[in-house]
Amino acid sequence: AALLSRTFVSSATDAIPSVSYGSAVRLLADPIVAAVVLSFALAICQDVGLNLVLPGLLRSFYGWDPTRQGLGAGVYFLAKIPAMLMGAWLLPRVRPSSAAVPCVAAVVVGLAVLCAAPSVGLFFAALLLVSFGSANFYGIAFGILAERHPADLDRLSSLLVMSISSAALVAPVLTLCGWRF
Repeated sequence: AALLSRTFVSSATDAIPSVSYGSAVRLLADPIVAAVVLSFALAICQDVGLNLVLPGLLRSFYGWDPTRQGLGAGVYFLAKIPAMLMGAWLLPRVRPSSAAVPCVAAVVVGLAVLCAAPSVGLFFAALLLVSFGSANFYGIAFGILAERHPADLDRLSSLLVMSISSAALVAPVLTLCGWRF
């Protein structure tokens, strides 16, 4: 707080355009922006949804008791740490759009294998693949938007923050679909 209190902030706000809900939503007219914001929301839903259903999957697929079921979410989120560190090194060296394809492919393949894994080992290997693929998606999504609209970063970040609320829909949707967690 002491450091922030000594930081000089210019009071010249005339050059800063006003950010409003409408000005942010108008950016969704660009199909790339709309697709990235939607994929950002889906990635958040995938994270939350996977966290909710992993214990049930481990119970129904492999008969794991509740004391062991938490291992799934622990492995998933713990594996994101080295993947994010690799992403912090790699992403500044490549275009975000070129990093998106292998990451999304890893998530899709991992989820497909996860749902039909005949063994616990393959289940956790697929879970690691999903974790590695999804770890840097948020940075990739923002990078794609920043390349497309560098002058609108404040509006774009507000769109992404609004899409985070989509995660609130995951539990009710999974409940309606019959998942028990």
